Amino acid sequence: MGLPSLGGAVLAGGEGRRMGRPKSGLRVGDEPLLLRQLRLLLDAGAEERWVSLGTAGETGVRMDPEVRVVRDEQSGQGPLAGIERVLAHTETRWVLILAVDLPEMTADFLRRLVAGRLPGQGVVPRLGSRFEPLAAVYPQSALGEAVIRLDRGDRSLQEFVGALVDSGQMRVLEVEREQAALFTNWNRPEDYPGRQ
Repeated sequence: MGLPSLGGAVLAGGEGRRMGRPKSGLRVGDEPLLLRQLRLLLDAGAEERWVSLGTAGETGVRMDPEVRVVRDEQSGQGPLAGIERVLAHTETRWVLILAVDLPEMTADFLRRLVAGRLPGQGVVPRLGSRFEPLAAVYPQSALGEAVIRLDRGDRSLQEFVGALVDSGQMRVLEVEREQAALFTNWNRPEDYPGRQ
């Protein structure tokens, strides 16, 4: 049996400072957000799943033992460091990246992203003039660009994805306005409907 071609990873490395607690354990219905996102990756076709954490972070959520954990090498590097760590550890051709704090994302939309892959080319949604790099499919070849940018201290995801699009390593999926809610994120306590 060959290597899986599609991996999936939840980026859960943020410290949740603005939220006041880690986001992984926030609940959507009766399900912790982290487990929901991992389920969406599975439903979208990810053959192996990862969780990307900060240097010392813990999820506080009990996960399937098949889910692998990878940690940032340095703290404070942002989501690009998580993407780089996953790409460095997986041997899959593509990785479906999903932020932990996108509670409205659906498996249907993620399947649409996955279906848009081409050989050696990933897919990134764009809403208006901005890329949505935290719900995107990255090709394995994006690792080199991530390493270069982190080495020079450039952590901008917009510029990272823009460079991948310009080089033909990613293609753009334009998001219709009625799908904008899929990219709603929970950053502060007032964003979270289950706040107490």
